[in-house]
Amino acid sequence: MPEPAIHFSVPFALLAFLGFGPNFCFIASAVALLPDLDVLFRRHGSATHSLLTYVLILALAFLLPAQATRASDCLTAIWIALSSHVLIDLFDKYCLALWPAVKDELSISMELDVRFDSPFRISPRFGIKRRRYVPPHFGELEGRLATGLGVLISVLLVLLSLMHVTRLF
Repeated sequence: MPEPAIHFSVPFALLAFLGFGPNFCFIASAVALLPDLDVLFRRHGSATHSLLTYVLILALAFLLPAQATRASDCLTAIWIALSSHVLIDLFDKYCLALWPAVKDELSISMELDVRFDSPFRISPRFGIKRRRYVPPHFGELEGRLATGLGVLISVLLVLLSLMHVTRLF
């Protein structure tokens, strides 16, 4: 499971660069942490980690009347934040990203090999892996809460985003 700081800072940066204000960015990014709270119910990954679940939020945002622009913007920001959570998980591990339509876990792998020998070569590899979902056994809650690199990336993303939103550059 990617660390919470990454799940917070990536949507924060995305939303800031899409033009959302700092308050929207903060609230939606805090909401992006909620899918991982399903571990408290000993059920990690299904509906809370499915892009299909979040399509309902996006649909609701578009169904609101034109005068409810603020609510629609808020729902859109929350959809971006929650969807980013699933995408981050897809690149880090297996995830039930298309549950319940696809009951298997999916994972996206991307690699870029660079060879400096003769001849110089760049070999990109992209793949989508699939495996049967087996519910996790919950003996103890475990996982990395923070790493130095994750904290550094998160702090830089949030600072650059705040500088952008407040028009410091």
